[in-house]
Amino acid sequence: MTDAIEENLGTLETISSSKFAAHIKREINDLEEMLKKMLKHLDKWVLAQKYWVTLDPIYNSGIFNSFFGDKT
Repeated sequence: MTDAIEENLGTLETISSSKFAAHIKREINDLEEMLKKMLKHLDKWVLAQKYWVTLDPIYNSGIFNSFFGDKT
């Protein structure tokens, strides 16, 4: 998905550099901003998944049950 977003950003940059795109410059800028936000959020989501993969075995090991009982 990251590759597709980056590819679309490159395409928009190419379109934006054309003199024929002057009348849609605002729409291009809006799309670029939206794609950059999507890329930023996707990067954060991937990082969160990496952390979860690291923590999941700890949560499932039962160590918390020994500290807190069945309340977890």
